[in-house]
Amino acid sequence: MIHRNSARPLGAIVLAGVLAVFVALPLAPARADDQAQTPATKPVHHRMDVEGYIKAQHDALHITQAEEQLWGAVAQIIRDNAKAESALYKERHAKSKSMNAIDDLHSYAAIFQARADAINKMIPAFEALYNAMSPDQKKLADAMFRHARGERAQKPSNG
Repeated sequence: MIHRNSARPLGAIVLAGVLAVFVALPLAPARADDQAQTPATKPVHHRMDVEGYIKAQHDALHITQAEEQLWGAVAQIIRDNAKAESALYKERHAKSKSMNAIDDLHSYAAIFQARADAINKMIPAFEALYNAMSPDQKKLADAMFRHARGERAQKPSNG
């Protein structure tokens, strides 16, 4: 089986949907250089701690006082999703030496199902927040999601 040794970019962690920024937060699989560590000392790799991520997104979107309650719902879903995915990665890591190919596929399926479930939980909460945002905030959100999907601004063609 082929494993990547480097952390995946944010947009690649989650399905390429528009909610990648808010769902994909948290976790990267253990890296190959961790193989020498014992399970008791091996750290769980976070791209960014959950609260730091939430604050960074809050600040990037310029969430106003009037939007705080809506943002709070989004933030709680981010926390819940991170916790659920972390548990799946920990379980996967704990069983990694004894998993056969089929177990490995089931483990990945559970992780991706959790991500799909996370997107479905996020949609109504983020939609309510998005609908309350100013046009400038919506532009910021749109740009953040485009960036998370790996899209870049398109230069006009000359012909």
